[in-house]
Amino acid sequence: MLSKPTQFFRFLFVALFLFVFQTSSFAYNYGLMDLRHQIQSLLPPESQGKVGLYLVNLNTGESLGINENEPVNPASVIKVAVMAEAYMQSAQGKFKFSDKLILRQSHKVLGAGPLFGSPNGKAFTIQYLVECMIHFSDNTATKMLIDFLGKDSINRSMKRLGLTQTVIGNSDLLKAKGLNFSTPRDQTVLLTKIAKGQVASSKACREMVFIMSQQKYRWGIPKPVSKDILVANKTGTLNGIKHDSGIVFSRQCPYAITVFSSDFRSAATAMQLIAKISDVVFTWSLIQSDPNHV
Repeated sequence: MLSKPTQFFRFLFVALFLFVFQTSSFAYNYGLMDLRHQIQSLLPPESQGKVGLYLVNLNTGESLGINENEPVNPASVIKVAVMAEAYMQSAQGKFKFSDKLILRQSHKVLGAGPLFGSPNGKAFTIQYLVECMIHFSDNTATKMLIDFLGKDSINRSMKRLGLTQTVIGNSDLLKAKGLNFSTPRDQTVLLTKIAKGQVASSKACREMVFIMSQQKYRWGIPKPVSKDILVANKTGTLNGIKHDSGIVFSRQCPYAITVFSSDFRSAATAMQLIAKISDVVFTWSLIQSDPNHV
């Protein structure tokens, strides 16, 4: 017969084993369907606002979508595609990022960033314009780049990358209603390729991730994420539109996610919803196992 101390320690061992097993089983079983239900519980009736979402688990390639193929005006989220095209054309030898473009009055579009208030005729490096476009969401820098790179070239490149419903019809993003389109799926496909080093080059993708990680609008996807986790995102805002699209390099389960929202009565409500969705997804990522580690 076992002594009482031995019985106690065996009981403790079994209890700890069951606890670890049960919690790890829960983590394994808490999959994308459970996450979908949790996200759907946050969404308002469609009469109060429309939401589209697409998420890709970068470890497994599994995805989750809600209205993910519904095309809408992507607003400034489209700037990630413009940045990607700049890196692809530079990789093809068409220009260097140190090359300069001249600011004209016809380039100027209201919005955040330093370019609108800069004097006509001033020259800016393409690198600086890309950084202004992402860091500050500068619409003037965006128009300069789209006009230089070419709308048709950007659209063709995005289709080659698998973005089947993304179109830039106007380089002035304030006049792009009914002309510029994308979907949550398309934007997440692009981010997934960037995260995996599949756009232009792995070095280019690392630079794009770094540029997005430095952008100043952090009200959405990055807001609930631990500060020690790298988040590379790009927001989009127009009247009645709030979007966010980003890569979250969660240790257990890195993922790419895009959330589009439109027709909300309050911009603040849409922003809070995107942050809540991000919170739920980030929490989900923390209890996923990494298939690369046994």
